[in-house]
Amino acid sequence: MRSIASQDVAKRSVPMKKVKYTPEIRDRAVQLLIESEKDYPSIWAAITAIAPKIGCTPETLRAWHQKHLDQQNPIKVQQISDQEKMKQMEREIKELKRANEILRKAAAFFAQMYNEDAYILYDGKLIANIDRPAENFNQPWTIRAIWQIQPNNLPLTWSNFLRYRSSQEAMTKKILAKDQQFEYQGEIVKSSYDAQRVGANFSWDTRLSYSLNVGKANQAILGLTINNIFDRHNKYIAGNGRILSEIGRQYFADITFKF
Repeated sequence: MRSIASQDVAKRSVPMKKVKYTPEIRDRAVQLLIESEKDYPSIWAAITAIAPKIGCTPETLRAWHQKHLDQQNPIKVQQISDQEKMKQMEREIKELKRANEILRKAAAFFAQMYNEDAYILYDGKLIANIDRPAENFNQPWTIRAIWQIQPNNLPLTWSNFLRYRSSQEAMTKKILAKDQQFEYQGEIVKSSYDAQRVGANFSWDTRLSYSLNVGKANQAILGLTINNIFDRHNKYIAGNGRILSEIGRQYFADITFKF
């Protein structure tokens, strides 16, 4: 008796396997329900009568029938489509946010490696350095002129290079004072970008060269170059946002031999 009872309990404890129905079986079952519905007092009565013949539960057949009705309703189909689109957009937004966060962390990591700021003040607002707008769209226009003078009776050449660059307004970088620096998300904010205008500037470089014959086929060229003749204090905005000064007046003397 104990052996039989234990066998019965074992049989009852075996879980039933979930039956999978192909789309063709589902369609035939729903079609049979629709065709037989008129022979029963209610749709539920038709479902409970037909479900055992197919081998599924009444609730399963009811769910198939309801899905069929939803697919026949254009408004319902549109609602389902809109819901799917919304879910897809939500998934894409989550992926974009995650990717953006990865980029921010990577930017902060490389900023530490290259001693750059992870966060900055830009026009008074705190932003990530990676989000700083580019400034290269606001480059000034430049006029250049070059001419040479070579007297007929002298082995002398006078070369001149003139440049005029217009004024420029851009966001320039400065380092905050120690008492103005602060911490944000574990990073020290110590740089600020503010709008500043750099005035127009003019420069004139010149070079004199004199040729001497040395022997039958050899030649020596004596040269003198003067950069920024007027020694003007010209400024420009570098790619990192800093205002830098160009070189002042410089002199270079050189000798070149041609063989």
